[in-house]
Amino acid sequence: MDVSENFINRVHPNQSATVRLNAYPDWGIPASVIAIVPTADRAKATVMARVGFKVKDPRILPEIGARVSFLND
Repeated sequence: MDVSENFINRVHPNQSATVRLNAYPDWGIPASVIAIVPTADRAKATVMARVGFKVKDPRILPEIGARVSFLND
């Protein structure tokens, strides 16, 4: 997922997160940050973070829209 350059300093590997799929907005899926990709997208002013789900479910599909909330430790 893309994280704004303004907020990337608040995101770190192994940080807990919650993912909400656009198709299921009331379902908060537990997740965590796998890694921060050390490259920025200058055009979008973002840095990519890899986020992994802690649970598997058949409703989670590739390329489905989602929002991620990063949780404080």
